[in-house]
Amino acid sequence: MIWTTSQSASGLGGQAGIWGGIYVETGSVNIGAVTGNLIGSGTGTGSISVTTFGNGGTAFGIAAEGAGVRTIANNTIGSLTVNGTTTGVTASLTGILVTTGANLISNNLVGSATTANSLHAATASTSGPGQQVTGIHSSSSGGANITGNTTANLTNNYVGTATGGQVRGLVASDGPNTITDNTVRNLSTTSATAGTGTQSSVLGLLQTSATAGQTVARNTVHSLANSAGSADVVVMGIYVAGPTSGSNSVARNLIHSLAASSTSASSALNGIQFGAGTFTAQNNMVRLGIKADGTSTTGAAIVRGIFDPNPTAGRDFYHNSVYVGGTQTAGVANTFAFQSSAPTGARAFQNNIFANARSNNGGTGNHYAASYGGASANPAGLTADGNLFYF
Repeated sequence: MIWTTSQSASGLGGQAGIWGGIYVETGSVNIGAVTGNLIGSGTGTGSISVTTFGNGGTAFGIAAEGAGVRTIANNTIGSLTVNGTTTGVTASLTGILVTTGANLISNNLVGSATTANSLHAATASTSGPGQQVTGIHSSSSGGANITGNTTANLTNNYVGTATGGQVRGLVASDGPNTITDNTVRNLSTTSATAGTGTQSSVLGLLQTSATAGQTVARNTVHSLANSAGSADVVVMGIYVAGPTSGSNSVARNLIHSLAASSTSASSALNGIQFGAGTFTAQNNMVRLGIKADGTSTTGAAIVRGIFDPNPTAGRDFYHNSVYVGGTQTAGVANTFAFQSSAPTGARAFQNNIFANARSNNGGTGNHYAASYGGASANPAGLTADGNLFYF
């Protein structure tokens, strides 16, 4: 099926929608709860192809707005390709989007378990706004239970530098969220966007809601890559910036096999990074510096297994295991199994394993098991004991 549209600024409700497979304007509804829907195909590429003349529009597999209680489950959304008519036109793509209501999003396949480029923004656009591919996105203040989904084989051919030039697996940006037992894998882009944190060019899982009671647990994120040659790009496994109250947990997640081809010493691979908020991070496993096939991720990037640059007190790390391996082939960038920049404030780093076996073969950086912020050997507020270090 092929669609051509000039739509960009409006379309699906308040969204910049140029095409939608299923759209719910308002109300409570089950989408696939009894029998899952097929939008496109779970194999192959280009089963649905959308071409737009208008800049900045987004195609959606499933989009739901307005008040209501919704279950979106057991659906397959794949083999979708979006194109702009020229490299001056950006055409973006989102598998599942919910903007309001209370939502259960479970057991969906967004992309393909076997076929590369299943959700594909195919235009090598250089324009702004940045072209974006997202698997699942909840921006509802009612929150979401996002569980058991697979988001795989998403590709964004954007080559520009504008903000938003990203590929993202799973995003939750408002409300109380429970994000559990999802798999995000095989996300790739050529984007030269030099954003960090929430604007990283590749984001496996992103949670930025400031509502208390966030849970990010038992998710698997792997095989994320940016192939831009020289830009200051960041490839991020999980990014969490949350509330400063309530019980918030980041636990038992597995992140591995991130890659950046850039020769820039300011490019970075971050397994888990934390922004604002308080939380307990425990029993997470991170392996960086090595690809899914076991070979080294060569290059010049900074590598951080777990990265905590925020000074907020009340951020605790227990029983996490981090391994950094492979070879640094160029540049002066340092690597860290664990890096915390907070100079003061109550925080605990206990009973973790931080191992950094990365070596140099052309690079000149240093490779650290752990780096703690502070101006003295025993920084104020820090409790650190029972950790195992290898470097």
